[in-house]
Amino acid sequence: LHLKGILHRDLKLGNFFINENMELKVGDFGLAACQGISDQKKKTICGTPNYLAPEVLLRQGHGPESDVWSLGCVMYTLLCGNPPF
Repeated sequence: LHLKGILHRDLKLGNFFINENMELKVGDFGLAACQGISDQKKKTICGTPNYLAPEVLLRQGHGPESDVWSLGCVMYTLLCGNPPF
């Protein structure tokens, strides 16, 4: 997604799905945004509170790194059984 300039902006445990072939899929692109070829960041605060990156909360904008932060929160939740925050 990021290579195509797409930011999901709401990666959370509830937005991952497993199909009948046991393949993991990402869903719910309702808050997704196209970053395009520019490096200008989207500054809208959106997403699920337990998964928001610090830069989003500080209104510094969404970037691919924000999705990576959210993915880290998902992995933490899967490993520990609780959200990190």
